[in-house]
Amino acid sequence: MKYTTLDRSLTDTLLDNALYIRENLKDDFDPDNIHEFLIGIDLVNEEDKSRPLIEFADQLDAIKKENPDLHILLHAGESLYADSDNVIDAYLLGAERIGHGLNLYRFPEIMDLVCEDGICLEVCPISNQELEYVEDLRGHPATEYLKRGVPISICSDDPAYQEHATLTDDFFAAIVCWDLGLAEIKQLCLNSITYSSMDDLQKEELMQSWQKQWDTFLNIQEAVV
Repeated sequence: MKYTTLDRSLTDTLLDNALYIRENLKDDFDPDNIHEFLIGIDLVNEEDKSRPLIEFADQLDAIKKENPDLHILLHAGESLYADSDNVIDAYLLGAERIGHGLNLYRFPEIMDLVCEDGICLEVCPISNQELEYVEDLRGHPATEYLKRGVPISICSDDPAYQEHATLTDDFFAAIVCWDLGLAEIKQLCLNSITYSSMDDLQKEELMQSWQKQWDTFLNIQEAVV
């Protein structure tokens, strides 16, 4: 669930509302396996026209102390400005995933730390091109991130606004423009599960289900060949 950072008072209200929802609304469809309805928060707006993440450090720190199981997932690095260092702040503020992380390559030391700490970048190929952050997807920074072992997952960002309906479109763009092989495609799919905010049991169940579908896909490919 994402919230727009317009002004400080509105942001405070939205964060308070999110915490209220977390406290009072549970996913109790299965009474023997009750989950939190809201499991993570983000701060999102047009990055180059918004206040930097560091201004929310005190709020986020207080939220994490009061809600240690709440995931912090921060939008950062979707910028063409040379002095935009939000992606550094996202790392320092303890983001478990970073939305976009497009300009992470500008900060090699942080990129190494992101890789070492297993912080996943939510890469949105079509959105990045549609919004003109990347002129040609063949030169997308994610190709370098893949080579360096930075965890990334393929995401769709704003599919309705950008008129592409499924995540398949972003995967197709990445596969074609980045010339990905089966091993790389498989890793991207696995990253979507591994770095999700599901609990360990949910991840294990989904991983088993996905593996069966992947094996079926490979068998079909062998049959066609």
